[in-house]
Amino acid sequence: MDNRQNLIIGNILASLPVGIAVIDSTGSVVFTNPALSLLLGYTDADFRRQGWGPLLFHNARNDDFNQVVVDAIQQESVNLTREVFYDPPEEGRKRLAITTSFLRDGGEVAGVVVLVEDVSEAYEAHLREKEFMQEQHRVELKRVESMRKLALSVAHQIRNPVMSIGGFAALAQRRLSVDDRLQSYLATIIDEARRLEEVVKAVHEYAALPLPSPVPTSLTELVRAARRILEARAAELKRAFVWRESLASVELAVDPALMAEALGALLVNALEFSPGERPEIRLEARNTGARLELTVIDRGRGIAAADLPYVFDPFFTTKARGVGLGLPKARRIVEEHHGAVSLSSAPGAGTTVTVSLPLAPPGASDATGATAGTGA
Repeated sequence: MDNRQNLIIGNILASLPVGIAVIDSTGSVVFTNPALSLLLGYTDADFRRQGWGPLLFHNARNDDFNQVVVDAIQQESVNLTREVFYDPPEEGRKRLAITTSFLRDGGEVAGVVVLVEDVSEAYEAHLREKEFMQEQHRVELKRVESMRKLALSVAHQIRNPVMSIGGFAALAQRRLSVDDRLQSYLATIIDEARRLEEVVKAVHEYAALPLPSPVPTSLTELVRAARRILEARAAELKRAFVWRESLASVELAVDPALMAEALGALLVNALEFSPGERPEIRLEARNTGARLELTVIDRGRGIAAADLPYVFDPFFTTKARGVGLGLPKARRIVEEHHGAVSLSSAPGAGTTVTVSLPLAPPGASDATGATAGTGA
């Protein structure tokens, strides 16, 4: 390489905004650029005279910074990159990104290249954004808690008047003769009071949902508990169903009671929107590695496209009589488990609801199996 090439390369390295140091196999610093001096607070002469170790290793506050170079030398790592704090001899603390690599001469290590970049501004911006998001989250939690308390209070305030209305109407109905024309009015009052009681009960249960306490839970046990909820509702409706399942043998990090309630609500919804004497309800599970996807499938009448954006909204329902809190409750429980719920449907083609949940820590089996059965 001629002098002109050396001059060009030297000028390029000197003008780079990233600090560069080259340390030979003996530990001597053979090259530094001006950017490194600005970042670390030592001149090129300091590095040449004292060497990297004697110059930098004396400051215990920079142990993390020095450890990057030590690890690179010991492990002979290529492109070892870390972010650490660094305290210059005269200035304030900095956040630096360090990348180390090796120079090789044939099969022998000829030296170490250290690249240093000041990422203090980006790091501070990240911290500010993180603090802002945490504050937003705190405000949101406070708002949600206020709404929860409001819902509980309203439910409590409505419950007693509704029960009184229904109770007195029933008492009056019993004291009237059978052919009295007021009987039909009182029957309507009693029926509507019961509907209000159902709404109040549903709102109270939704607002009073506890925060989840996740524990490793067998998917098989979880599905068994959810199916019992489905069977109980089917008995109330005097309906039968055909049950199909295809499950992965895994453990989930969930609150078993709450998640069974959420999954049960999805199964009940599938049954209620499936016409016919023995509709098929199918539950499938797919292990994606870090998460589990649970899919509830029915072949019912489906959901109109105009209604799809609102199916998870509280009190939205297309049923003749219903509160419309089953799906919102299920989604809330899933999201509080760091999961997600999605729904796809088409009129006449049925509905598919997919729940994505985190798996329990490693240790659970990933074997799969499939079974089929018939619901009562």
